[in-house]
Amino acid sequence: MKNFINTKLNKKIIFFSAVFFTVLLIINYSLPAQENKERPWKKFITNESLQLKIPDLKFFTLKNGIKVYFVNHKLLPRSFFSLYVYGTGFDEPDKQTGLNSLWGSMVTFSGSKEYPREKLAEYLEQRASSFSYSGGTERSSFSLSSLSHFFEDDLKLILSVIKNPQFLNEDFEILKQQTLKGIEKRKENPGSLAYIGSNLKFWENSIRGKITTKETINSISIEDLKKWQQEMYKAERFTLLLAGDYDEEKIKPILNDTLGSLVIDEKNKILDDALKVKPNNIKFTTFHIKKDLPQATVLLMTNGMKHSDEDYYPLKIYDFLLGGSSFNSELTQKIRVKKGWAYSVYSHYSAGLYFGDIRIFAQTANENLFDLLREVNTILLNPDSFAGKDKIMEAKKSLENKFVFLYETPESLLNTQLSLMWDGLSDDYLKNFIQKIEKVTNEDILKLAQKYYNPENFFLVIVGPENLFADKSKHKDIPWLKNIVSLEIPE
Repeated sequence: MKNFINTKLNKKIIFFSAVFFTVLLIINYSLPAQENKERPWKKFITNESLQLKIPDLKFFTLKNGIKVYFVNHKLLPRSFFSLYVYGTGFDEPDKQTGLNSLWGSMVTFSGSKEYPREKLAEYLEQRASSFSYSGGTERSSFSLSSLSHFFEDDLKLILSVIKNPQFLNEDFEILKQQTLKGIEKRKENPGSLAYIGSNLKFWENSIRGKITTKETINSISIEDLKKWQQEMYKAERFTLLLAGDYDEEKIKPILNDTLGSLVIDEKNKILDDALKVKPNNIKFTTFHIKKDLPQATVLLMTNGMKHSDEDYYPLKIYDFLLGGSSFNSELTQKIRVKKGWAYSVYSHYSAGLYFGDIRIFAQTANENLFDLLREVNTILLNPDSFAGKDKIMEAKKSLENKFVFLYETPESLLNTQLSLMWDGLSDDYLKNFIQKIEKVTNEDILKLAQKYYNPENFFLVIVGPENLFADKSKHKDIPWLKNIVSLEIPE
């Protein structure tokens, strides 16, 4: 009864607070301009552009040469640590794809002999700390987040776990079954199938086109994980990140006594030549993943660019106008708002050290598929219809306004700076970003659209029913339907 009364009372308080606040707003906007000007807070309002000061990327080295990139701040009483391991995914044996992810999951899940699974979980939970793993093709990472007064002890603990993990059969079977169930479930998600299918064709017969299957997971044993631990736990693979409210003089000895004591062997230098592969240049082809659904999933894909290319700045603006700006983008306005053909439609891109890609994604009822494809084709052929000077100015202003929110915390800025460094960008990239965006012209945008977004550059992946293309002869005007190939996603 007491809870019920409190709930009703709270609702009344909230209601009258909202009314009171609304009245204040009305009064405020009704006051004469002179009175508003006299308010003291007016001096804080300005139309000047926000000037951002991007700090330099700072680092120190451990006694063996491992670099530790850091930022020390007192915004919150929390501290963060990441151990990046280079070469994890691309070093996997071809027939054991998924080995690296299983290894990282085992380390964070199973713990060590001193701190096995349940004891480790209880320790972290009591302190509101987190210990996690994120796997990747080029590099993976172990991360720790702790309240600052626990950070030193937590760091010692997780470093000991990473160095000496226990690989118990019971824990391995749990994670293995979870992975197998994940592989089974991905066939239920048409969006996931489309992305997997596009990657398979884009990177076919290369290291970037590998896919984890039931067969590759079932081929992995506990002994394989132990060997992988020996291969991955090497100083020459490590880069460290340190951020938050911590005592540097106390943290440095911990890192030096653990990771800093490892011997760096130049003979074990990681060669990344395998990553320098080129994607397939597929044109005028549709890959059909057959799945009996009332809705077709559409994914167009083509080659993009490296992050260091000068075309990257026009690309960022053009993608924003095409499909990356939610409701204001051309794809959303033409296909979702005006036609009602799709609830989800957007464009996006990736740009890295060696390559990039561009994608357009949509989901629509099967009966609207061909109309949607025609509309996408028309949009791509007419970039000047939505990429005029006024629209470009709006896009620039929006990107500039969003720029500050990409780096809301010092640790997110540090992670971004490391990512940019690994993408081959110069130290002054962030400092010059807004000026580079400002310099992009209408002509730059149209040249980019013609070079990268011409419809003939794309191939198409569609997830939909078997009879989806029964009347394809009626749709010869759609370029990607000239060649339709069935595509099976391996399980």
